[in-house]
Amino acid sequence: MTESVFDRNLEIRNSTLPHGPKFLAVTLNLFIGHNPDAWPGQRALARAMSASLRSVQKWQSELVECGVLLVHSGANSGVTNRYRLNIAALPRSGNVEEPCAADARGSDQRCAPAAAPPRTSCTSPPHQMRTKTTGKIREETGVDVDIPESLQTPEFLEAWADFLADRKGRRKAVTPLAAKRLLAKCLSWGPDKAIRSIGSSIESGWTGLFDPDQSGRKQQRTGSGAAGDAWQQLCDALKRHSHYAPESVQTAVCALTWTIASEIGLSRIAEANSHQRDRLQAQFSKQFDRRNV
Repeated sequence: MTESVFDRNLEIRNSTLPHGPKFLAVTLNLFIGHNPDAWPGQRALARAMSASLRSVQKWQSELVECGVLLVHSGANSGVTNRYRLNIAALPRSGNVEEPCAADARGSDQRCAPAAAPPRTSCTSPPHQMRTKTTGKIREETGVDVDIPESLQTPEFLEAWADFLADRKGRRKAVTPLAAKRLLAKCLSWGPDKAIRSIGSSIESGWTGLFDPDQSGRKQQRTGSGAAGDAWQQLCDALKRHSHYAPESVQTAVCALTWTIASEIGLSRIAEANSHQRDRLQAQFSKQFDRRNV
């Protein structure tokens, strides 16, 4: 994969996939990150999406039928499935292709060309801009705020909607008050700089927006002093490398960070939700400060 996480996310959100499969594709894209594929368990995917295991399995089958998702089964080897996204197979608006598996049950030619336009059930956008004059966006999280007029460019509106979707996927939905403050930051930067900030936050897994012209790591410290820097270094390494390749993670962090992370468990850290990650960070910082003497 040559596209960045942000570019793939835009492609997925601009596709005509149904809501459920699209949400799964966006979530898998975050797990894949800068790697060619990922190995999250289906239960981990269900937790990340706040969905049932059966729903995840159903949406996965629909993505496979469309050719958007390639799955290498790990059942025989006792490991989780390996997932890879095929962005080129995404159905897009204006295509003559039938939307994948939405109403073609029982047909031998799913996603085949059709004379009729795509059905509205598969082409509904994941977010909806109310009007260009007011610049109001209602995203699936229910966030509905006034966007300043100077930020009402198509590029910024698309980036803002993706940021809201990414926050919801991480189970840290943006509140209306937080949205107003984040938009105030974007207004002070201007559309272009704000778009770069949003892209950096999504790719790095951050929940806030930071000045893209400054060091992201300095602004994103999650702890105090050396322990906070070490934890951030570990999180960055887990984003760049899969925790199923521990040797790559080990070479990206210091020896003490690797020792403590190994004791806690790389898979626990990589697959933890926001609440679990806060507890694991506190455990990591306590051990790091105790041993870093």
